[in-house]
Amino acid sequence: MKIFKTTPPICVLLVLMFLGISCSDSDDSASAVGNSNKQAHVYPVGVGLERKSDTKIFLSELPYESYDTFDPVTSVEVPDDLAIGESVALDVKDYIGKTLYFVALRKFLFSDGYYNITSTTSTPLTEHNATIQEVDSIYQISLVLSEPSSTDYWDKSRLTLTVKRNSEVVPNMEVYWFGTTQLWTDELKQSIQSRYMLDGSVAYPSMTQTNAEGVLAIDVPVNEAGVVEGENGPINYNEHVFFVIDDNTVQTVIVDINGLEVEQTLSY
Repeated sequence: MKIFKTTPPICVLLVLMFLGISCSDSDDSASAVGNSNKQAHVYPVGVGLERKSDTKIFLSELPYESYDTFDPVTSVEVPDDLAIGESVALDVKDYIGKTLYFVALRKFLFSDGYYNITSTTSTPLTEHNATIQEVDSIYQISLVLSEPSSTDYWDKSRLTLTVKRNSEVVPNMEVYWFGTTQLWTDELKQSIQSRYMLDGSVAYPSMTQTNAEGVLAIDVPVNEAGVVEGENGPINYNEHVFFVIDDNTVQTVIVDINGLEVEQTLSY
């Protein structure tokens, strides 16, 4: 049996060397492929990757461009707990004489469909390929995985927010968005309140006003990283702070965007 290695870019080689991955080991695959003697072993190396779940390695006869036009021939799940230096394996015996392209895609957090998380910083996707030969062979592919640009891959969640004061809906109330909860503190809340009392200004974006029924419907981008482990515990990148100012007092609600449609009430 022969072992074929694709020629990865220098950045992939450096990452693999740094992480201590041996590209010559053909027995550490995390996926079973039966007794096939023609296999592709793919080494996914996460660099700054925040969410590891719902990732697959896809093989196709044409390079990946978009999921809408993508036509893969096979795929394999990447285990969430795949260790550094381990690979996932795919049986390629049915593709003799064909050039196969490799790409790592991740499922959207709250919807169907996949998007690319294979780094293209220094290497185009077209270079991750192997031509399957007649001889029994192990093809080894290294892929650097990284978070894509959020502006290109965000889903949008429809948030329906109702504002109530003493259980009664509040029409024509301006609603403001602070951002995600990571930086929110009581001191910031007091600062917003003090500035508003001083000159009537608010340094955060308005989501416009509630309607006659006290309801505001807005689109909130979904951060595909989801919930990740931080130094001080889990970080939810989809947990947002919205607030209103009534009688010079800041009233807040924390909204967890956990689906493509979310309903929440800001009560005070």
